[in-house]
Amino acid sequence: MVRSHRVTRWFYIGMAVCAIIIVGVGFAPSIISTTARNAPLTRLAIAHSTLSFVWLVIFFAQTTLTATRRVAIHCQLGTAAIFLAPAMIVLGYLVAITMARRGFDLSGDLKIEADPLLALVNPLGDLITFGTLVAAGFWYRRRSDIHKRLMLIARSVV
Repeated sequence: MVRSHRVTRWFYIGMAVCAIIIVGVGFAPSIISTTARNAPLTRLAIAHSTLSFVWLVIFFAQTTLTATRRVAIHCQLGTAAIFLAPAMIVLGYLVAITMARRGFDLSGDLKIEADPLLALVNPLGDLITFGTLVAAGFWYRRRSDIHKRLMLIARSVV
């Protein structure tokens, strides 16, 4: 039973590392070479990417804190980080609306080929899902078995 708990703790750190690697590999080409962009990077896109990166770092820190049994610090950081989620939702909404108005994403990498309003379905749906999962994760913060799964799924949505 003890081994099972140890493996579970390290699983979430592994998932945090995987998320960081996936985001890094996914966005590295557009960061390294800006020649394929339709427009320059906007301040809104920079703010969105910075906030998303901070969320990833906090997710990694939170999983590491629980794996190393520093639960009190994990709780304090979680209480502070819960205020980051609404900021991410508002910023995500602004990014999605601006993307639809421009006809391509704010990094200038992706052109919207279909109806711009149709392109809003996924981003806005993701924001609702993210907000619901984070709120549920906060609600179930005293039930670690539920809390950790909700926060992992919330991380994968954004």
